Amino acid sequence: MMTHQYVHCPSGHKLKASPRLFGQTHPCPKCGEKVLIPAEIPPPHPLLQVAAPKKSVSDSSLMRVLGSVDAFPPPPQIEEPTLRPCPRCECSISIRTTVCQHCQCYVGKMPNFLRRMTQFRKE
Repeated sequence: MMTHQYVHCPSGHKLKASPRLFGQTHPCPKCGEKVLIPAEIPPPHPLLQVAAPKKSVSDSSLMRVLGSVDAFPPPPQIEEPTLRPCPRCECSISIRTTVCQHCQCYVGKMPNFLRRMTQFRKE
């Protein structure tokens, strides 16, 4: 089965020629220069030939290169704070309480993002 062939005109334009045009001379549609379309498809240049597909890497060969996964320590555990400051009297109160025991101020439940902020503020 004959396939299309790519040729270059003297000005350097890359053209796609159908099999019915092989062996004929036609003007370049871009610049008008005469282009000879060879009758045969030339063999590809040795440097342009497609390389053989590379073998895929198996899990076991990857583990030989990287080493054991157990060699890495587990990530550090972040402790959740248990106390927070009262917004009115600044006394330490439980994060679960909704009313301060010292000033009887309603403090509500603290959202998670505020817990993290108070943890960093103490450090």
